[in-house]
Amino acid sequence: MNYQKYSKTGFLKYSLVISMIFVLFFSVYAQTLETSPNNASFIKKDSVLTEKETSITSKNNSPSSTQTNQNIDSFGNKIYTVVEMRPLFPGGDDKLFDFIEKDLKFPETAKKNKIQGKVIVRFVVNSVGKVEQSKVIRSLDPECDKEALRVINSLPVFIPGKQEGQNVSVYYSIPVIFK
Repeated sequence: MNYQKYSKTGFLKYSLVISMIFVLFFSVYAQTLETSPNNASFIKKDSVLTEKETSITSKNNSPSSTQTNQNIDSFGNKIYTVVEMRPLFPGGDDKLFDFIEKDLKFPETAKKNKIQGKVIVRFVVNSVGKVEQSKVIRSLDPECDKEALRVINSLPVFIPGKQEGQNVSVYYSIPVIFK
C-alpha cells in the first residue's frame, strides 16, 4: 500500500552512490595507513598511543632540520615507528601509568586557572631502553607541558623494542593526563 516502486534508473543511481561512498571510504582509510614522512596518525591501544608515521614537525623546528634529527637516535641508529615487538615498561602499561600518576605534580598555575586535559608526549625508547628525544606533540598549557616532559624524561629503563631479533630504537607516544 505504501510501497513505492523504484525505476531501474533510480536503483542504478542508488547503487552507484553507495559504491562511490564505499570506494571513497577505503581510499581514505588506505591513505592513513601508508607511511608518509609528512603525516602522523595514532592508534589507541590499551590506553597507550603508538605512533605509526615518522615525522611531526614542531613549531620550533624547521621541516628540514626535523627530518634529519628525528630519524636517528643518540647512537646513530634508525628509529622505527612500527616494530615486531614494541618497547615494554617493566610491569606493563598499568605500571607505566601508575609511575606517571605518582610522579606527576600538578602545576600550581594550572590548578589556579582550573586547567585540565591531556598532554601527548612523543619520545624514543632507544636500543638500550632509555628514553630520549621527548617532545610535546599535543599541548595543553606551558606549565603542564613542562611537567609532562619532566615525568617522561624521568621514566626508568624500558625493555627495548625488537625488529628481526635485534634491539632497535622505537618512537613511543603517550598521553599524560592532568585532572
